[in-house]
Amino acid sequence: MSATVVERPGRKRNPWAVVVTQVEPQRVCEACGRKVWTTEHRGDACPACPGALGPARDVRRQRWHGYPTKKEARDARSRLDTAVQDQVYVGPSRVTLGAFLDEWAEATRPTRRPTTEAAYRTNIRVHIRPALGSVLLRDIDPSRLNRFYAALLGKGLAPKTVGNISRILHRALADAVRWHRIVRNPAADADPPKASASKDADMQTWSASELGAFLAWAEAKAHPDYAAYVVAGTCGLRRGEVLGLPRGDGVDLDAPALTVRQNLVLVEGVPTLQNPKTSHGRRTVSLDPQTAAVLRAHLKAQAERRLALGAAYADHGLVFQGRDGRPMRPDVFSQRFDRGVKAWRATVEAAQRPGDDPDDMPPRVTFHDLRHTHVRHLIEKGVHPQRIRDRLGHASAAFTMDRYGRFMRGQDQDAAAAVAAAIFGPGGPR
Repeated sequence: MSATVVERPGRKRNPWAVVVTQVEPQRVCEACGRKVWTTEHRGDACPACPGALGPARDVRRQRWHGYPTKKEARDARSRLDTAVQDQVYVGPSRVTLGAFLDEWAEATRPTRRPTTEAAYRTNIRVHIRPALGSVLLRDIDPSRLNRFYAALLGKGLAPKTVGNISRILHRALADAVRWHRIVRNPAADADPPKASASKDADMQTWSASELGAFLAWAEAKAHPDYAAYVVAGTCGLRRGEVLGLPRGDGVDLDAPALTVRQNLVLVEGVPTLQNPKTSHGRRTVSLDPQTAAVLRAHLKAQAERRLALGAAYADHGLVFQGRDGRPMRPDVFSQRFDRGVKAWRATVEAAQRPGDDPDDMPPRVTFHDLRHTHVRHLIEKGVHPQRIRDRLGHASAAFTMDRYGRFMRGQDQDAAAAVAAAIFGPGGPR
């Protein structure tokens, strides 16, 4: 490997060049004969045709870097020599970010869960490619990325969504560095928006009485998802965990407890079961007697329907499934919950008397907010953070308290009063 300075007579632009000579692995397409450098293409298929690439062999390769003066070329040769020796040299390339993302997404697809893969491809197609796809990979820099993030926020995207997009770029460009396509990761020096500031604003919860009133309304209406709402409100399960709850080893009504070991998610429009993201997500959640009784009645009614429909019932072995036995679409399930909340709030509003404070209306919540509501009730009852963490399936109690610390603010005053009473007695200091 070497770098030499050469003159290119007759060239008006950059008449001097540094030629870097290296030995690199090359593969040849068995169908069209195209030669492909493995440092620029990691797949086994030819980028020009459907043919397969043959085995790699080492080939001498020259890369040319042009400069306007001999002095600049000599200075560059020193830098390039050092880069080659340190194995961080990256040759000039016309590969665009869009082309690299196509290659990267396919090469790293086996490392991602189906839902993550679908989200990656959607964000690349809808947001990244239209704005940055035609930019050369080597020209992507922190300033350009910051302008891109600002433009997304200007279009109305939530900071969390823009943050997700920034993480895709960070991971892709980190792999570009590992694959010797670029020298450093520009995303590491960019400043994507942080979503933490909007967490509290996005979280809505019900008091215990409000949750009880909603569940009573759903029971009186014989709502088909009544039992699922009870489980979410009293156990804090996520939507996918509720809809993916297995009927066999997922429910023990004698203990009573639920065992979470799979999620139901939507992958390209198809309800799909998958494992929890982490080992902490696999957990057993204790049930209260009332929730156990609701589940027992629900499973009895489901068994009767399964027997009545016979072969027409496409049973999938889930606690909560469609009337025909098939898994429910999570998005449709959430939409039905939203309509139920809207209808219930309308009845509450209609029952208000003249002079009632409109602010006393229960807030509009999403199905995921039932999980937040459960945490609020646990904290208000003084449950230990570790027990809350276990029920939620978080990695640590610290994360749980950081996420839900807002519900502990009132407890601080209670704690201070309790300590003062212990020190000074009921009458206070003398």
